[in-house]
Amino acid sequence: MSYGGKHLGLAIVSGRVGCYDRAVALKSTLDCRVRRSPSKLLVHRMSIHVIAVGREDVPSLAMPDRFRKDVTYFMTPAGERGAPQMASGEYWIHPDDARRWLDDGVLMLVSPLDSTKSAEVEITEEQESWLEWLIAHGVSHVRLERQHSS
Repeated sequence: MSYGGKHLGLAIVSGRVGCYDRAVALKSTLDCRVRRSPSKLLVHRMSIHVIAVGREDVPSLAMPDRFRKDVTYFMTPAGERGAPQMASGEYWIHPDDARRWLDDGVLMLVSPLDSTKSAEVEITEEQESWLEWLIAHGVSHVRLERQHSS
């Protein structure tokens, strides 16, 4: 299978489907994910990079495109608990919240139609990896950037 000029292979490890570049050893962190469609198996590259603002020492983190919407569930609103006003595409995540969500494995979503209704939702593996990245690097201020194909 080819994608973006690379020859990719598929592997099933511990019941999970993963992808790897045949020229490179199997890596769970390769910036692609596999998704099953009704007619075929598709490989999707991660198209969003999470950048630690003001922290050039921290490597960016590749995330799926849907993370552009997911990140809003985790952001701390401006003015709340010391969160500054953010530019478009930038988000502030309070470190205590990140630790709590990672420890609990869930987050609470409030209905946009009725603020008295909420639901506890399990975080995804990608969200869990992102929270681990935030905590490991002591990051609160992030920017999302679209990855450009070469």
